[in-house]
Amino acid sequence: MNGETKQRGSSGQKFAADLRELVRLEIELAKSELTSKVKRAALGVGLVVVAALGAFLLIAALVTAAILAVALAVPGWAAALIVAGLLGLLTGACLLIGIASLHSAVPPLPKQALETSKENLEWLKTRLKSARK
Repeated sequence: MNGETKQRGSSGQKFAADLRELVRLEIELAKSELTSKVKRAALGVGLVVVAALGAFLLIAALVTAAILAVALAVPGWAAALIVAGLLGLLTGACLLIGIASLHSAVPPLPKQALETSKENLEWLKTRLKSARK
């Protein structure tokens, strides 16, 4: 074997090792990005569930306030309206934050990993073309 063949062989081995490392890093990046999106989606779903529960409690409080207002027995209806107002604010805040969380997690594609994979593929194509010359 002459020196040029040995150099090509070691260069090919280094290229293969670099390619394996690149693929491993791309997979790691994709996993990390997907994990982050799943966590944001879970937070969004949780907050929407809390908002739905808040909406149920809001309706219950409004019904209580209406009953007490009609009965005019005591100013307890005012307290029920205050509680309903607070529940309404809490429900609205949870709903808005939950929807924003869901929007940031959808679609669940690892955009950064896909972008760098495309760049790496272009680099690889360029390197293979230059190696054939």
